[in-house]
Amino acid sequence: MVFSLPTSASIVKTLGFGIL
Repeated sequence: MVFSLPTSASIVKTLGFGIL
């Protein structure tokens, strides 16, 4: 879970930059 949190945040951040 500790590793899943940063991973999800990284994916969301990447997707956010990709959309923008």
